[in-house]
Amino acid sequence: EEMAACYLAALRAVQPDGPYLLGGWSMGGVVAYEMTRQLQARGEVVDLLVLIDSAATPLQSTLDLKDEWTVINAFAQAHFISLENFEVHDESIAPEKLLDHVLEQVRASKLIPADIGISRIRRFLNVFRSNMQAMQDYVSPPLENRVHLIRAVDPVTPDGLDFALGWTELATDVEIATVEGNHFTLFRKPQVAVVAEQLKLWLAEAQSPKH
Repeated sequence: EEMAACYLAALRAVQPDGPYLLGGWSMGGVVAYEMTRQLQARGEVVDLLVLIDSAATPLQSTLDLKDEWTVINAFAQAHFISLENFEVHDESIAPEKLLDHVLEQVRASKLIPADIGISRIRRFLNVFRSNMQAMQDYVSPPLENRVHLIRAVDPVTPDGLDFALGWTELATDVEIATVEGNHFTLFRKPQVAVVAEQLKLWLAEAQSPKH
């Protein structure tokens, strides 16, 4: 809620009045959802709310975020990084060794530039931990607004979530567009072009004369 309020202050400094067009990817989609709720509470109108591969409830909602091994493992899973040969909570392996492995895998998958070192990865990990804590603490309220969801087809059915990633229980309606690939590759060529075309379509609909 605090993050959404902060973003809204910046948004309203540029555009004081609605209607608004909002969207976000991953956790950013949840923030955009909360921004919509806060705007509606002020009597403002949100003509478009786009959630890009965002889930209503985090898949890691029951994790102990104070445990270093747990956080590193969740970070790796969220970024599709293999942790084979590493067992969580193996007392003979220091978390730093696991983090070194994660760094190698992230570099190999080209998720980050090759010159980024372990200190930056630690910062990423701390941001990830804070984001997960915020997601665990946030309870998504029902929203009188339509949700436009772009979701990656891999995995086809995330454990514990329906195809709409939990939004059908909260929004008045959910329109879903699927994109080949996973949470990260949907922003890479060629999938990113599909995402762009879908956004153009929804933006055109939201800005049509009927609105």
